[in-house]
Amino acid sequence: MLAYPGPFSVSLGLSVNLFASSCFFSYTFLPYESIVASVHMAIDQSFWESGAVINLDQRSVLIAYGLQDFKATKEELDSSKPAFYYPDFFLKAEMPWIQFSSWSILSLEELAQELASASADQSEWTIGHQELFKHAFEGLQEAFESQRLIKVVPYTFAYSSSKMSSERLKFCLKKALHRIENYPVWLYGYWNKSKGVIGITPETLFSHHEQRPTLVQTMALAGTKKQGCEADFEGNKKENAEHELVVADICQVLSSFGRVEVEKKRLLPLPALTHLLTPIQVDLKEPFDFEKLVCALHPTPALGAFPRKEGWEWLCLYQARLDRSYFGAPVGFSFPERGVTVCYVSIRHVQWCEEGMRIGAGCGVVKESECNQEWEEICLKLQAVRSVFAL
Repeated sequence: MLAYPGPFSVSLGLSVNLFASSCFFSYTFLPYESIVASVHMAIDQSFWESGAVINLDQRSVLIAYGLQDFKATKEELDSSKPAFYYPDFFLKAEMPWIQFSSWSILSLEELAQELASASADQSEWTIGHQELFKHAFEGLQEAFESQRLIKVVPYTFAYSSSKMSSERLKFCLKKALHRIENYPVWLYGYWNKSKGVIGITPETLFSHHEQRPTLVQTMALAGTKKQGCEADFEGNKKENAEHELVVADICQVLSSFGRVEVEKKRLLPLPALTHLLTPIQVDLKEPFDFEKLVCALHPTPALGAFPRKEGWEWLCLYQARLDRSYFGAPVGFSFPERGVTVCYVSIRHVQWCEEGMRIGAGCGVVKESECNQEWEEICLKLQAVRSVFAL
């Protein structure tokens, strides 16, 4: 249950690559021509009541619908079907894997035709918990001074009392198609009759393909500026130090899995925001283990905290004040027929339940941070999500 308050290329020594994420993970997916035979032209109406969606690349989308079968681990899954992974942020869900009785693959063009007539009115939104954020920010200063904490990511939500109807869900998906076709972001969603989530994330926790069984790819995505202000990254010690901290942490975690390689830092431009991105990969010395990697990597300091142990304790205390549910959780899918397993970081999404909708956003807070600037960044991210889905 969600809680609702009230009634209701730039020259920086960085390479700019619009499709940095999709190119870096391009080996993950088979050519589009190889999946055309699996396409079904129409969407079963039960999909809008209980379903899941994810894009396989910039031209095709996997949808699933029908009866749901929940499993605790990847090893328990039916390998003849795709599976979707939707735990909560704190990984307390006993059966986070979901498989559906039916599934199909659609091209973006076919899906766009299905959704051509979808429309929805814009909703009224209220950003909540500003006092909680300020109180948390002030309380962190002592932890930063003692170096018990180096970085944390507090968050908040914007709320709407409007309901996520089937028509609104269709409209959200329709609006998302343009983004996944033109930007390095990944569509994901899962819902039933009472609640759900749909989003497009730029952040991959890790990806794996059976064609290269020892290779796992991931990224450090930390550091945010308003689109058009990329030059502000140059000489910005806070943003660059925050990013390097995330890179170092991920490399340290992955070092126990095998040999780690780090690519050059670059910019990841999106419609409203630009991020710092560093691709990372590891050559595994042991067989790929999905759950083990999730537990090791999640949450990275990009959306969690550092140091990890003390940061986890802080995140639990903040969670007690404000339930985050899917926000920042590791979400993903396994598609044995294609040899693909991917896990994303669940950001840039809208969650909903019977009471209404909410959008979450966080910001990286370090010793040098200024409260008002960080709150402005959160508001910018919230507006970016509303813009994506025209909410």
